[in-house]
Amino acid sequence: MIVQVHFSGTEINQFFESNGFEIVDGEFGRWEKAYHNRDEWNGYTADAVQIDNRYVKATDLFAAVSEHRLKQLITGITPDDVQTSVKTCFNQLLNSI
Repeated sequence: MIVQVHFSGTEINQFFESNGFEIVDGEFGRWEKAYHNRDEWNGYTADAVQIDNRYVKATDLFAAVSEHRLKQLITGITPDDVQTSVKTCFNQLLNSI
């Protein structure tokens, strides 16, 4: 099943800040194809949630937290509190890198 819900960056930041998490400017990057058959690293800055001096892109973490909590709600499992859900998804995203 696919459910699409759109949130602005401001709404995502407000969600994390209202639940006690710090939003910082995080530096991220990705490898992109360049000329002469080589790859080039392109860095960019995006809003990130910081926990214990580590950070994850806020939009990715929000998507993971939303999916986690929605699955708990639909399957009848009592949803974790927001703090627990964020920390669980935060650690899963860090481990997937």
